[in-house]
Amino acid sequence: MNPLLRRLLGIIAAVLALAVAVGFSLGTWNPWHLVALDRYLGNPPAGLLIFAVLAFVAAWLLLPVANEAAQGRRIAVRVGAAALILIGFFCWGLAGQIFAPPMTTELARSPDRDRAVVLVERENDRQLRLWAGRGMTARDMGSLGLACGHVTARFIGPDEVEVLTSYRDWRLRLDPATGAPLDTIGPRCAG
Repeated sequence: MNPLLRRLLGIIAAVLALAVAVGFSLGTWNPWHLVALDRYLGNPPAGLLIFAVLAFVAAWLLLPVANEAAQGRRIAVRVGAAALILIGFFCWGLAGQIFAPPMTTELARSPDRDRAVVLVERENDRQLRLWAGRGMTARDMGSLGLACGHVTARFIGPDEVEVLTSYRDWRLRLDPATGAPLDTIGPRCAG
């Protein structure tokens, strides 16, 4: 392989590995509660695996071994990156589904189109969440409570949501300034 091309591809792999590390770290931490960040970069085991593969490719391309006796550190870096891939596969296989993005269904959108009531389902857990914003800037403002049985929702006004469940109907207030829920459905389905 052309040394210049090899070096260019290695630098691209290293930059991508760094971007993956930063992106998945931000996605796991997510202090802004961004829905897109949580959905696409909120899986640390997947991030570790992708980072490990890119780091291995970068090490392979940027640190070619011409003499095994004289370049032992380069071989150690390659073996370490390969071991990191195995650890990444193990972590992803063990905990990857825990961090997998949940199924989401938008139940209602406010008249100004800035807020949405969303049904979030992850295995046996079903919750109603309130999202503020649209597209990539949508933020999770908090939980409205459990989604028990068949659930529908509608905005009565910009700061009030009506939630109809199989057990009871609820009127929940939202903070006018932030959109965060002021009221929630109780800890049990019947309240």
